Amino acid sequence: MDLIEIALVLLVLLTILLAGGVWIAIALMACGYGGMLFVGGSVPPGGVLATTVWGNSASWTLAALPLFIWMGEICSAPSSPRRCSAGWRPGSTAFPAG
Repeated sequence: MDLIEIALVLLVLLTILLAGGVWIAIALMACGYGGMLFVGGSVPPGGVLATTVWGNSASWTLAALPLFIWMGEICSAPSSPRRCSAGWRPGSTAFPAG
């Protein structure tokens, strides 16, 4: 198969998986596995994907992303801004415009 045909097959596979309700990470892993089977030749896709998944999940590069999402959830609660400003007010009176 030509690389364009493989890319189209993988795109169709990704579309089917996502439309079927499969989680994005699992669908991308399945497409990566399929792509490695088509193009990889003699490279075992299981070992390569295992080390790649573990290497990316054990790194601290994306650790802050869930914290920012959690911070947005906390700040969007109805009474959180009022409670936070009430807590900061006693300590901020010594500062200008406090």
